[in-house]
This record gives sequence, structure tokens and C-alpha cells, in this order.
Amino acid sequence: MRVQFMAAVILGLTLSPAPVFGCTCAAPPREVKTASELAAVSGTVSNSDNPQLSAKVKVMLMSASQPLLAYTADAATSGSFAFNQVLPGEYWAIVTVDASVESKWSTRKARVEVVGDITHLSLELIAN
Repeated sequence: MRVQFMAAVILGLTLSPAPVFGCTCAAPPREVKTASELAAVSGTVSNSDNPQLSAKVKVMLMSASQPLLAYTADAATSGSFAFNQVLPGEYWAIVTVDASVESKWSTRKARVEVVGDITHLSLELIAN
């Protein structure tokens, strides 16, 4: 129940009309989005040194306005990735590589405005 309450507070949702543990949220709940209002975001991560990526590559979408709102997806070795249910808003897309991988990598964050489905988002991973 505590995890559900914390998730509800982060997302601005209420679990029930009755107070939880004797407290109520001061702010009104945010508007809940329906599945049809959520967007799909997909694309590829490219690597100029090698067309095949390490199995440890992830793509993150981090909200530009809500610090606790983020999505992560594993990139396939072909570089493709997909997020299926993303809330509308402005995000930063960032590519990360597991720290256990020997090479050092860098990437530029890309600003992404999600107002509907996005396909062909292109991100680059650069070996240092």
C-alpha cells in the first residue's frame, strides 16, 4: 500500500476518496490521461564505429518539467528502441551504456516534444 501511495503522489493521482492513513493531498489530483492520449516513441541509436550495439545500451526519456517522470527502454543490438505509453510533454532523450562495458561512450541529449506518436527518433552513441 505504501508503494502505491508513493506512486500515486508522484503521479498526482488519488487512490480513493477516503484519506489514506488519515492524511489528504493538499493539491487537487492531476488529470488522468487515457490510453488514447498516450504516445508511442520509437527510433534508433547509431554508433559510427560499429553497426552492432552492445547489449547494455539503454535509452532514457526524462521529463524536462517533472524531475521524477522518466522512461527507460533497452535498445536492441540493431539500435532500435520503443516506448509504448508516454505522457505528452517535453523530454530529454539520452543514451546510456552499462558501466561494466570497457569502452567509454558519450552522447548528446536530444530535446523531444511528445504531442503524439514519434517514429524515427535518431540518437547517436560516440566512442571516446
